[in-house]
Amino acid sequence: MKLKIFTAQTMQDALAQVRDTLGDDAVILDNSEEDGIIRITAALDNKSKGVSNKPAVPISSEPDKDRPDAIAVKPKALSLKDLEAAEKAEEFDLEYYLSHHGLPDSLKLSLLDHARLASQDEINLSNVKALSKALKSLFKFEGISAEETGRPIMLVGPPGAGKTVTTARLASRRVLHKKPVRMISTDTIRTGGVAQLRGYGEVLDIDVDQATDIYELKGILSHTINDDEQVLIDTPGFNPFDADEMASLHELITCHDIEPVLVCSAGIDALEAREIAEIYQRLGVKRFITTRLDVARRYASMLCIAETGKMRFAGASNSPYLAQSFDNLTSKKLSEHLTFISERNDFMPQTDEDPDSDIKRPNITRDYTP
Repeated sequence: MKLKIFTAQTMQDALAQVRDTLGDDAVILDNSEEDGIIRITAALDNKSKGVSNKPAVPISSEPDKDRPDAIAVKPKALSLKDLEAAEKAEEFDLEYYLSHHGLPDSLKLSLLDHARLASQDEINLSNVKALSKALKSLFKFEGISAEETGRPIMLVGPPGAGKTVTTARLASRRVLHKKPVRMISTDTIRTGGVAQLRGYGEVLDIDVDQATDIYELKGILSHTINDDEQVLIDTPGFNPFDADEMASLHELITCHDIEPVLVCSAGIDALEAREIAEIYQRLGVKRFITTRLDVARRYASMLCIAETGKMRFAGASNSPYLAQSFDNLTSKKLSEHLTFISERNDFMPQTDEDPDSDIKRPNITRDYTP
């Protein structure tokens, strides 16, 4: 393991040195501040591309009593990315972060009040911890465990929310834990809907059943004999604002003892999220999963769904690909999402400046035919 100490006048400069020298896979073993100088001890495991979570030297979980400004370090080593995210979460106050995400005023003020109360009970509470305590006091979190069995789970939600890949992700966790799982597709309306889930099934070595109506679905579910088997049901993307389509979805949900779990994209309008939550709450939805965190910069919709629909946070994903991560949300993880503002990386097309104007126009060539 390659061990190195970096010093700088600011944390940002010190982290930049770590990245330049050791790369993004660096592990932060210790960090402290003394006399205005930041000191970081970092390491890189040369045996593999990954990093070791085992510290190379003993690290105390308490700050040095002789150095009152020292930063307490957890026994578990932090990655460079984790430490940078923690630093960014302290750049502004909580009101700034919550305003960025576009939370309604009533919800924002409620979270800030609970965060202040938490900060009064514990000195020098970080933004992430204070907001985590506030979220935990206002909302409920109940992830979908890989060990979960019992009622079949039906993934429901608007078109394009990612229900099919979420179904496959939940199945993949069962496979990794060597637990029996069955996938059923009722998405026979959309072109390629069943084929997409079957494609995931081939990767996971799972057969996918197809149900074209509630009678076929009843028949398949009635033959589920293994009590340890988790049944996951994919559904079409019904329009939540169309009463006829919601009636069809209600028939699917109530044809058996099924738990419907809402799948909804991040970044949608907060008011629209509230309306969607009200509609799915009437269908008996008590948990929801948020997808597409990677293509959204504002997450007010997540909190609005939980508040309006009285729903529990069940999970979140930040990639459309099966192999990428799917997290069972906790108050701490949600707090980390809300206190992190991703940098914009906008594409700017090449431009030519018009000599007769200060305006720059895109460099696009068009053919004109009279």
